[in-house]
Amino acid sequence: MKKFLLLFFLQIMTQNQTEESEDPGGNTHSLFQNQFEFLIISNLAETYQNTYKKAGGQTVAGSVERDLLEAERAVLYEENNKVVVTSVPINLDYLNDLKESFGYSNLLNLYPASPNARLSLDILKDKNLFTQIEIIIKNNPGINIVPYYATEEFFDLLAFLRQKNLKFSTPETVSSRNRFIRDHYNCKVGFRKLWEKSADVHSFVKIPQGFIVDDLTEALDAAWWFYLHKTDFVMKYNRGTSGLGIIFYRCKDLPGKENDFKRYLRKNHRERIWFEENFVVEEFIDVDEDFFGGSPSIEFKVNSDLKHTYNCFQRLDVNAAFKGILISKQLEDESDVDFERAVDNCMDFGSSLEELGYKGIFDIDLVVDKKHNIYAVESNLRRTGGTHVYEAAMKLFGKNFRQKTFVASNDFLKLSSTIRTYQDFKSRTEKFFFSKATQEGIIPVITSYIEIGMIGYIIFAPTLDRLERIEKELYTAVS
Repeated sequence: MKKFLLLFFLQIMTQNQTEESEDPGGNTHSLFQNQFEFLIISNLAETYQNTYKKAGGQTVAGSVERDLLEAERAVLYEENNKVVVTSVPINLDYLNDLKESFGYSNLLNLYPASPNARLSLDILKDKNLFTQIEIIIKNNPGINIVPYYATEEFFDLLAFLRQKNLKFSTPETVSSRNRFIRDHYNCKVGFRKLWEKSADVHSFVKIPQGFIVDDLTEALDAAWWFYLHKTDFVMKYNRGTSGLGIIFYRCKDLPGKENDFKRYLRKNHRERIWFEENFVVEEFIDVDEDFFGGSPSIEFKVNSDLKHTYNCFQRLDVNAAFKGILISKQLEDESDVDFERAVDNCMDFGSSLEELGYKGIFDIDLVVDKKHNIYAVESNLRRTGGTHVYEAAMKLFGKNFRQKTFVASNDFLKLSSTIRTYQDFKSRTEKFFFSKATQEGIIPVITSYIEIGMIGYIIFAPTLDRLERIEKELYTAVS
């Protein structure tokens, strides 16, 4: 009787807003039908807001706003039959276009009425939104809940859902008893410790010479050691992201006397992030930027076993911050870098993670120096800025897409001030949109960025020359 009354109450409470919901194609979703396989929680801002606060300055508000918008890319996560929860509603015309391109016949976007940085908490606080999610899970037992990152707030959300006896799966979320492993190794210090433990002394992939330091005073001593050995170096905040908390130093630009040297560096490290936990000072690797940017990345997934998913070349901006990826088996095969050996070495790191209880996606970022030696520099134990690109390519071209197409992405294409809406963008660029007939073109992503003068895209083309030509014409069209 209680179960019947609860369901009746939920039906009455949500009849107007949740029992039937229009999808982007105009079909009616009934939340009381068994039709969803994935519930995606795109909690990007929630993941990094504490890091932004520690960095201080104008970084906080701007970075959180950007992450709230960027979370839209999760609409490309996984397959069809999915509910995507974002902080900001996704443009319906854009969703319609995605349905056409990917065959998404069953895609629903939900969002809180008053978003904050912590989406998982917004879900708990927003009665309407929580009720919709509760109904979806209840009527799709075993549904896969997939976050961008399993934050503390996300674990709180899962705990509350379990208290309501809702049945669901979390294929990319580490168990509560192994959260420490994920948190301990998802940082610069943890990565260095586990790599040194996992890697063979003769490993093809090395890590840069470096030190884990306890505080800024010890960091300055380590930096001075590098200077005395005429070695450029980098200081890495333990939990930095997208270039935040990574500062490069060239010896030729630094004072030659120890007191002056340390005083100069101390002035550059006043933020809170340098005083709260240990961090890394390591050798700066002078990358070969002509080697497709010089920063490959290898991604893996751990669920019932460890699986290598894809390799890519990272596309970085002038400040070495991530802006996109390039995937091409042809470029890998034609290069003089042995990617198969690199993958094997990185698998050793992944095996150690798996043995310790990690579950989910992770990548290992590499750099290639002028002599084409390969160094591992960090790992991200979460979905990455390339995961949705990989999943989109899989959807359009199949598992062997790397043999069929070149794939690239850019998250930050600047737009003319006259482009203010998705329709404005589409009217200028529709001729570049992906065509199933020609198997080339762009898929817009992160259309929410338009309000801050940017947009992202994924591009597919049969050759690198063709890809670069489409990009160049696209840039001209939106300038």
